[in-house]
Amino acid sequence: MTPGSCRPAGSVLHAPATDEALSFYANVMGWSILSGEVTHGVLGVDDNPTVLVTRRPGIAAWHLAFTASDHRPLSEPFDLLADRRLDTMLGVVSQYADPFGAVFSLCQSSDAVRTQPPEWLEHKSVDPPRAGRVYAAAFHWTLVWTSSGFPNVAIDGDPRGGFVAVAGQGRWLPYFQVADTAAVCSSVVALGGSTITSPTEVGRGRRYAWCRDPWGADFKLLDALQDNWPLPPLID
Repeated sequence: MTPGSCRPAGSVLHAPATDEALSFYANVMGWSILSGEVTHGVLGVDDNPTVLVTRRPGIAAWHLAFTASDHRPLSEPFDLLADRRLDTMLGVVSQYADPFGAVFSLCQSSDAVRTQPPEWLEHKSVDPPRAGRVYAAAFHWTLVWTSSGFPNVAIDGDPRGGFVAVAGQGRWLPYFQVADTAAVCSSVVALGGSTITSPTEVGRGRRYAWCRDPWGADFKLLDALQDNWPLPPLID
């Protein structure tokens, strides 16, 4: 069985040290620390929760959550990793791995989902066309095929992400909208992170950049939206 139409629900950062991660992202992204405990914290903008930070010793990675209109379990080709646990910010959550190794959470639609979804979603795998078809079938997404042969995805008519090629294990990466990608990249490097891809034009007056925090978690930046136009696939 598959859930109904699924939408992005939010981003979760797994980090070895919650306090250090909260401080780093608050400084480089201009987010506020809305709460901070030893095991978890919340970053936001104007008192609106944007991302969750959870302590995971030895792990540094961004993790995406999706909201389902129901909470029926996904079947093959997805593998269930954790079933229906209660999260104070995301509500009832199950965790899955897709056929390419990318891990994500599926949340029951609920008022408990109080985070903001990222500006753009990127799925990396060894087979972007197949990955796009797997998620389109399971999540009721619409694929928009690009001239490169890789699919972008529209969710309820809105362009929201894309599938790109990468060797090794699959993963989801969030894009966060910022006013100036170059300035944020400079802050990332100054505070111990690194820039994998410097600010690069992607059309329609927008730039993106690929960054890595001091603990090894990758994330991407995107200039503020100038018009409602889907991004081209970004192939790294």
